[in-house]
Amino acid sequence: MLCLEFSCADSMSTILSVDLPTKLLAFTVLQLIVYVDYKGCFSYIMASDNSINRKVIADYMVALKVVLSEILSASMIFTVRQSQFTFRMLWIDFIALIVAAFFSAFFKMGISSARESDIKLDYMNKFLHAQENIIQTFAEIMEAKSGETGKHVRRVAEYSQLLAKKLGQGTENAAYIRVVSMMHDVGKLMIPLEILEKQGSLDENEFEIMKTHTTYGDQLLSHSGGTVMNIARDIAYEHHEKWDGSGYPRGLHGDQISLTAQIVAVADVYDALTSKRAYKDAWPPETAKAEILNQTGKHFSPAVVDAFCSCYNDIEIIRKAYPD
Repeated sequence: MLCLEFSCADSMSTILSVDLPTKLLAFTVLQLIVYVDYKGCFSYIMASDNSINRKVIADYMVALKVVLSEILSASMIFTVRQSQFTFRMLWIDFIALIVAAFFSAFFKMGISSARESDIKLDYMNKFLHAQENIIQTFAEIMEAKSGETGKHVRRVAEYSQLLAKKLGQGTENAAYIRVVSMMHDVGKLMIPLEILEKQGSLDENEFEIMKTHTTYGDQLLSHSGGTVMNIARDIAYEHHEKWDGSGYPRGLHGDQISLTAQIVAVADVYDALTSKRAYKDAWPPETAKAEILNQTGKHFSPAVVDAFCSCYNDIEIIRKAYPD
């Protein structure tokens, strides 16, 4: 972008000048104007982790270069450059300055919008970080009650964020999903201990009671409003629904199931399969992956499974980073 800026300044100074000394003077003055106008945000613009859409900025600068080149050509065709200015020369210079000011305004609007977005994102990340430790501690207590580990909560959260990003949810939504996915089994707090802690398989009646943890989760989270809690509520209520409609509690199918619940369903099952439980040994990762693939269009959303496969290596890195 710096090369494009110099190129545009060169074209503008050529339009405004009558000889080499005035061109150098015009170029220097233009660079000083740019510096003064943007000095407060140079460090932000040069940072690699900002939200500036560099392609859009580059497109604007290329467009400005093209327009200035056309104005320069017009000045050469219709104006004979002399040692003194003419009204026609002043008119062309005025048009060039107006065009440059117009494009500069677009640049500043883009940068201002990006800065506002980054400020909001930074605030959101600080808020989520402050809440995350509380939610994680709560979730670990809840998982310990059901015989699972706190690392299960962490892994599901990390898998879910990764899948959400892969599915185009964006940084903000993916961060929300990462945090609230930790509460996917919050309804288990209402399930009797003798069922949660039972060694071995549940009988039919016990399984029916266990299934109610989804409706309890919905009820427990229904008293809090806002985007984050709405996502948490969807996940808690629907993460045992299945793509083919055979899940519970409502028998939803396809995209009747919220995307966030579709994501957490894959993350939760994969982690459950690859983790040791009182009633089973951990499955080898490749076997668990094959089972996820086998359940495409039955238990799981095809789109989420595709995302799972495309970032499987990263999922394995996460799994190994948080061992039980």
